[in-house]
Amino acid sequence: AALVTGPLLWLAVLSVNDARDLENDRANPRKAGSPLVQGRVTPGAALRVGVLASVLTVLAAMPLGRLFTIGTAAVVLLGWAYSSPPFRLKARAGIDVAVNSIVVGVMGPLGGWVATTGTIDGYPWPISIVGMMAVAALFLPTTLVDRAADVRVGVRTTAVMLGRRATFEIGFALWAGSAVLALLLAATGTVIDPSLVPLHLLMTPLLLALYRVLLKAPSSFGTVLVVAGTYVVPCAAFVLTYIESW
Repeated sequence: AALVTGPLLWLAVLSVNDARDLENDRANPRKAGSPLVQGRVTPGAALRVGVLASVLTVLAAMPLGRLFTIGTAAVVLLGWAYSSPPFRLKARAGIDVAVNSIVVGVMGPLGGWVATTGTIDGYPWPISIVGMMAVAALFLPTTLVDRAADVRVGVRTTAVMLGRRATFEIGFALWAGSAVLALLLAATGTVIDPSLVPLHLLMTPLLLALYRVLLKAPSSFGTVLVVAGTYVVPCAAFVLTYIESW
């Protein structure tokens, strides 16, 4: 599972993304160090790597069962559709956020469950709602990082269509919703263990403050990673207590 969802899947998705985004990346100062922008790798070579990695990803998923393999294949196909025409989902406002939040926030933890149990039975679905909102909230600031470059080349991302202020406020609302929902789940003993209520009472205002302070101004991927890294604390606590009780 680590091999599939780590290096193989990301190699497949990002190789295709770099190949399809070359013209856009040439107009983006943040991508100046890309091997494709520098001419060290051709788009054709990157696509061939993407095809090979995609096949290997699905093949490596097979020992973990039919459901895990089908889910893996679906994520690979979404990765291609995200970057490649005619779909090019990353350039469709709203859909760019939805695809990332569903793949990472829902299919990611569900894939871990299926890899462990071989079935979707018993999966704690409320936690995917928490995760999906959090991932969407963290993805929105990344669209702001590249907004100026996307405007120049005409890519209609959520940030381009909504503007900086609206994009940030929607992200903050989703972030707050995720944190509050997690606290409510813990308080009611639904999926999240009630023993984690004190941790959520401590972490919720901290998470909201960090998002508001670090991501409101024009941010970088580094600041997004700092906020995401802080979110790992309640996530890790959930995993540890849930595995123990399960």
